[in-house]
Amino acid sequence: MTDERFEQIYKDTYNYVLKYIISNCANVQDINDIIQDTYVGLYTACQKGKKINNYYSYLIGIADKKIKDYYRARYKRRFLFFSTIIKDNEEEEKELINLIPSDYNLEKSLLEKWELDNFMEFLLKQKQVIIKTFYFYFYFDMTMKEISKELNINESTIKSYIYRTLNSYRDIQKGEHDV
Repeated sequence: MTDERFEQIYKDTYNYVLKYIISNCANVQDINDIIQDTYVGLYTACQKGKKINNYYSYLIGIADKKIKDYYRARYKRRFLFFSTIIKDNEEEEKELINLIPSDYNLEKSLLEKWELDNFMEFLLKQKQVIIKTFYFYFYFDMTMKEISKELNINESTIKSYIYRTLNSYRDIQKGEHDV
C-alpha cells in the first residue's frame, strides 16, 4: 500500500473511528493514544500485505482491541512503581511566542487560550459522559439527537448536560461558586 492510499483511508475513516473510540473509552484523556495505536495497527497490517476488504470494520476491530489492551495494561501498571518524568513546556512556549509576527494580536490570543484552558480544566473535572457529550457537540458538530443515539442516553439528558455544565461554568466565572 502506498502512503498516499493510507492517507486517504485515514482521512475517510478518522471521524468514524474517533467517534467509536470516544464512545467506548473510559477516560477522554486516553483517546489520542488509542487512536494513534489504532492507525499504527492498520499501517502495520497493510505493510505486511494483509488484504482488507472493509477498512471501517477492520479499524473498529483494531480500536476495540486497543481500548481493551490499553486499559488492561493500565490496570497492571497500577501495581508497579516507577518514576515518571514530566517535561516542562514553559521554555518551549516562550520560544514560540518570540516567533509571532508583530501584527498578531497576542493579548487577544493569549486571553482566548487562557479562557479555553480554564474551561477545559473545569470540564475535565466533570463526569466522563459530560466530557464525551461536549466532545461530540463542539468538535464533531453533532446534534443532541445524534449524540443521544451515539451514547445511548436520552436526548433531554444530553441537553441538560450541556446547559447545566455551561451555566455552572458561567457562575464560576462570575464568582458565584467556588471551583
